[in-house]
Amino acid sequence: MNVHRVGIIMNGVAGRMGRNQHLQRAILAIRDSGGVRIGPDEAILPDPILVGRSADKLRSLARRFDVERFTTDLDGVLSDADYPVYFDSVATQVRATNLHKAIAAGKHVYTEKPTATSTADALALAEQAEAMGFCAQRMDQLILTLTARLDAAMNGEVEAISRDDAEQWYGALGQMK
Repeated sequence: MNVHRVGIIMNGVAGRMGRNQHLQRAILAIRDSGGVRIGPDEAILPDPILVGRSADKLRSLARRFDVERFTTDLDGVLSDADYPVYFDSVATQVRATNLHKAIAAGKHVYTEKPTATSTADALALAEQAEAMGFCAQRMDQLILTLTARLDAAMNGEVEAISRDDAEQWYGALGQMK
């Protein structure tokens, strides 16, 4: 079997969502199943490095999930060519700063949402990614639904959107087409 190892910097996985949803249920599940098959004798195998603020928490996670590497040095690992992918699930307040660093380092970026705490910061991230030649996109049904409603001449300012609103709007989209 020809296995292509892909190093993934996983920042913020000491938190519940990063640990359970992304590390354990996604990346490690793929790793433990032998990777993603891309041919009869070929697979892509994720190789995570855990990143965070507490070496003790990271060491415990690494032992628990049989992950070889962990570090508290984000800047150092961003310069490591063996890890071309950056994943971020840190607190939203610091996410944009880390994403700017990862984009500047030329990493492929996957992140939790929101990407930033303000529209201006989120747009700055998208502009930075675009300037670096990266494609920045987020295909989120809520965004698509909201855009369709606004395009269909929905009047007034949007102050807040709940998941129930989005589900209702999504159902209404079929009626608008």
